[in-house]
Amino acid sequence: MGGPVPLGYEVVERKLPIVESEAALVRHIYQRYLDAWSVDQLANEINAEGHRTKIQHRASGPHRGGCFFRRGTLYHLLSNRIYRGEIVHKGEAYEGEHQPIITPELFNAVRDKLAMRGPGAIDKQRTAPTALLASILHDGFGRVMTSNHAVKGTKRYRYYATPEASDDQPAWRVSAHDLETIVRDQLKALLLDRNRIARMVAEIDPRNAIAAKLAAMGRICGIAIERIDLREDHLTIQIDQPMLLRLCGLDASADDQRSITLSAVITKVRRGHELRLIIPGKASSQTQPRNEKLVRLLADVMEARTLVLASPDQLLQQIAATNGRCRKRLTKLIRISWLAPQIVQSILDGTQPSTLTAARLLNTDLPLAWTEQAAAFT
Repeated sequence: MGGPVPLGYEVVERKLPIVESEAALVRHIYQRYLDAWSVDQLANEINAEGHRTKIQHRASGPHRGGCFFRRGTLYHLLSNRIYRGEIVHKGEAYEGEHQPIITPELFNAVRDKLAMRGPGAIDKQRTAPTALLASILHDGFGRVMTSNHAVKGTKRYRYYATPEASDDQPAWRVSAHDLETIVRDQLKALLLDRNRIARMVAEIDPRNAIAAKLAAMGRICGIAIERIDLREDHLTIQIDQPMLLRLCGLDASADDQRSITLSAVITKVRRGHELRLIIPGKASSQTQPRNEKLVRLLADVMEARTLVLASPDQLLQQIAATNGRCRKRLTKLIRISWLAPQIVQSILDGTQPSTLTAARLLNTDLPLAWTEQAAAFT
């Protein structure tokens, strides 16, 4: 066959035998998509687990592949009929001579979900489902808060509120977006604390914990969090420690009943007609969501720097060829691998200037001085 070889197969005498190690990843991707909220979340999980796209070895020119899984890459993989043993020619599917990797039942289930949530579908929501914290969130009187929403014009506002109230115990109401953001920030800080995660288990490779931490983010709220208590000036999050470790792919004793309690001081800030929750000391002037494309670029930059530092005696062209990377992109990544810490932090916080984009960062000839770098993007 011509063209790129699909992940899970190799070409031998114009046939497509299965590469079992790659086929296992294909099955994992298909299975995880059925539980994922979106293809974007799936991409974050797969990349956080350390998986990369298939390296395409070419007789002429640089090899390609070995990159992060992108949204488009996963859409193509999840809809590729070659994985159910078929070949598509001029829009028609025919039974192929190769062995399928995915069962028809699994392929059809993924196909149906793609049709419902894929490009062109009505439902474009790519965030966590509504009522993410319902049944585990309690107000200052210990009452369970439920999820609701209001529509103003074309905009939909979600919030958590106490369903019943009295003169002595008035109803509580809080923005779902603000509260869920604070909870996610607290969980992320915990999962990024390598030492704290390592102390929870006796023997652990910290690299595995760091690779698994973000992959578990989407499931922790609904599974590992036992209870959230909202107060006037703070909130507490109680987490099932053994379940947290299992979601991170780490061993946990079945008899372990310990819990982790996270606490965050909060305050209420009025912006226009809205009452918002923030954590004091954090950038409350943020007007844009975090640019995940920039965050992924930073991860790619750090991986590129690690590759180069690990081979000090090799030229960039040799390193790129050995690791299946594009030499031109690797060169650009290295140029920005010593980015000013304040710029890196602003990207992670989502407070970078609106003029700072991934394309501009890649194509700007950065000065060496950090102060000059900061001035270049203001």
